[in-house]
Amino acid sequence: MTKAVMKEFNKAKKQLMDYQNGVRKTKPGKAAMAILEKSGVISKIEDEFKGAGNKSGKISRIKKAKKWRDFSNNSLRMGIDTGRYGYEQFKEATNPIQTEGKKALKSIGKMFGGAKRGPSMWIAHVKKFSEANNIPYKEALKAAGPSYRAIKNKM
Repeated sequence: MTKAVMKEFNKAKKQLMDYQNGVRKTKPGKAAMAILEKSGVISKIEDEFKGAGNKSGKISRIKKAKKWRDFSNNSLRMGIDTGRYGYEQFKEATNPIQTEGKKALKSIGKMFGGAKRGPSMWIAHVKKFSEANNIPYKEALKAAGPSYRAIKNKM
């Protein structure tokens, strides 16, 4: 081997070793792989027999199984959603008066604000505290903290 060929061979061999040891993240280039194959360091035929080229084996089968599981799960959920939609459309078509009544009740509820929730426990506590201690609400916001925490810790 000439000096230039030997230099290229050593460079390709170092790239391959670094890749195998995790120092290098990418495989050596095609030219480097060709040099290593020509010199007999690696062989494509041997890799095919071992299954290194297509990553066959247990890990690949598990990934495939998970992919099919997820696919069938999604298909099932889509089928259930489609069935529910069809059932709702069937009910609406067979009993239009009832469905129109439900829609009207919803729109009336929305017009008048629907069901409003009451104030939070903190706001209710501050209002009670301000009335009990005869102080303005703004001052009660600052002063009611310790008594509220004591109540909350008991729960």
